[in-house]
Amino acid sequence: PSIVANGIDPAALPELVRRALAGGQDSGVARSDRPAEPGEAPRSDAAIDAGALQQLQGLSGEQKGDLVSELIAMFASNLPATLRQLRVAAEGGGAGNAERLAHSLKGSAAMLGATGIADLARTIEGLARDGRTDEIRPLVDRIDAQLEPTLERLRAWVRT
Repeated sequence: PSIVANGIDPAALPELVRRALAGGQDSGVARSDRPAEPGEAPRSDAAIDAGALQQLQGLSGEQKGDLVSELIAMFASNLPATLRQLRVAAEGGGAGNAERLAHSLKGSAAMLGATGIADLARTIEGLARDGRTDEIRPLVDRIDAQLEPTLERLRAWVRT
């Protein structure tokens, strides 16, 4: 099923997700666009936020999984190319491109509740903004290593 067939305009989806994720304390969504606080346990690279997935699923009023499954599939299919482009930008000193790619990845991962990947992408974005592209590659490798465990956790949520 497509997003349009399920009643969501693809052009409106980023704004809907942004509002849902920015919903505040009463929204039931854990903010996944922030690093762990001092004294808070650090997140696993493969951590997910089920609250974000529930909020996303609730945007369309669908049965659990239809929209979320489609978004997970899109995330999974796009991420390898994004990681390749980040590696190229890191090796070639393309800080602006790396920052843009990391920002996009951070948003996509946070939307799906992939908090571990979102946290790593946020760090990459900051490094790129500071021109420290030589420090990006190990973080891209960590995202790559956590891709399958993260996707499995996301898919398991849909199956439950």
